[in-house]
Order: sequence, then C-alpha cells, then structure tokens
Amino acid sequence: MTDVAEADLETTITDLMSGQYSDPVRVVAYNTAEHWSEDASEDVAREIMRRLDLCAVSISPTRSCRHRSGRSSTVISVLTVN
Repeated sequence: MTDVAEADLETTITDLMSGQYSDPVRVVAYNTAEHWSEDASEDVAREIMRRLDLCAVSISPTRSCRHRSGRSSTVISVLTVN
C-alpha cells in the first residue's frame, strides 16, 4: 500500500517507474471527500508508456525518467502481490 502523505498521481507514477513496487497488480484512485474510487491502472500504464516514449527509453526496471505535473487531491494506491 501507498503512504497517504505520498499518494498523489505524480509520486505514484515516479515510484512505479523507479521500481519502488514489486509485482503491482492494480492502481486504485480514490477521493474520500467526494466518495468515489476507481481502477486507474490503465490510465497510469498509458502515462508511464507516454513518458517512456518522451524519454526515448525502453521498458526496464532499472530505468526511469522524470516528469512534473500538477498535484491533485485524489489519493492513488498501488496494490501489490505479497
């Protein structure tokens, strides 16, 4: 699970790209103030692929590139296989 203090989209994408998670199976976005949650796995995967294309790197667990964007009040949680 992701620490709530670091559970924004940008941090989650950066952590995934840098190999901070082992065997992620799903990325869930939720906003308790607005009472909703959704599976964000496909959106996050597309964004990671877009960033890899921008950095012109191949997919590798040891490579990453940095990208900045705005922060949101939505919390992102990565579910992993233990």
